[in-house]
Amino acid sequence: MKKIVALAIVSVIILTASVSLAAETKGMTRVRIATQRGMFAALAFVVKEKDFLKEEGIDGEWNWFAATPQLLEAMKGGSIDIGLPAGSVPSQVGRGNGLPIHFVANIAWGNEVIVLRKDLVEKVDMKKPQTLKNLVVATIGKGSMQDYIARLWLEQMGLDSDTDVQFREVAAGAAQRSALLSKSIDIASTLEPYGSLLANEGLGVIVGLGEQILPHHDNCGLVVTKSFLQNNKVAVQKTLKALDKALKFAKANPQEFYQIVAKYFQVDPAVVKSSFEKRIIVLPDNLAPNDDFYYKVGTWLDKWGYTQQKPSEYLPDFLGVWKSLQQEAGIYKK
Repeated sequence: MKKIVALAIVSVIILTASVSLAAETKGMTRVRIATQRGMFAALAFVVKEKDFLKEEGIDGEWNWFAATPQLLEAMKGGSIDIGLPAGSVPSQVGRGNGLPIHFVANIAWGNEVIVLRKDLVEKVDMKKPQTLKNLVVATIGKGSMQDYIARLWLEQMGLDSDTDVQFREVAAGAAQRSALLSKSIDIASTLEPYGSLLANEGLGVIVGLGEQILPHHDNCGLVVTKSFLQNNKVAVQKTLKALDKALKFAKANPQEFYQIVAKYFQVDPAVVKSSFEKRIIVLPDNLAPNDDFYYKVGTWLDKWGYTQQKPSEYLPDFLGVWKSLQQEAGIYKK
């Protein structure tokens, strides 16, 4: 009899726990989120660490990707609903080539770093652009933020990024470090904190920063598939609210913010602190994308042959919903 009573009690406890769990998950919207382990994903890390999605009733399934192109491919294939974050330029390239997505929030400014190999410092003079001719420039991929900023940097100096230098795709981090050591590349256009790490190690000298080359440009943000938005508009608005909470938290609690980013990016918090305090990467004032930036980018992407469509054909659709979504979420005011 005692065994029967004990089993009955255990059964009640298990049943009660199951009911409680069901109560906690009831009403939650499942969202498949793609993100990346880069410092540009700082606010995404805060959203995850502080459970801001759950506070908004979102059950986030987090999926990790090495770069935005792979992330966008997953969205194209239907296995991902939201990119948090996805690079602004790669996302624009995707939309300009027919990918049905909307860009609905910006979460970082800057973050690109251009590093010249140390032994070339005496030979290359930034005031004499012709000394850069025929150098090999490494970016993490065609259509990446680093590719765009490096090309813009060269064009601003009066060089032709298609003919005056050679571009090569080399992954950020260990691969670009090895390429600099072997002297198979001359310049690395990379992302933070890799730029600072290369400079600190004495492998190169920082000669350009994205935030200086194009101040306050959108680096990455929230991208959503059109089909998901059509069927889950409220879930997208709640995700925007979670991001807004993360932005406010980061600005109010900088030291904890640095620790969270360091944890997810697996670096020392001092590196994160230095990157933000030196304004290599910058938290934006709000989540509003800079529409003018995308139209300027579109002109360059069209010139370089990166998009099949003209900016006027795809940008109104790409940027056409962010204001209404943010306004209805209560985080954007005219």
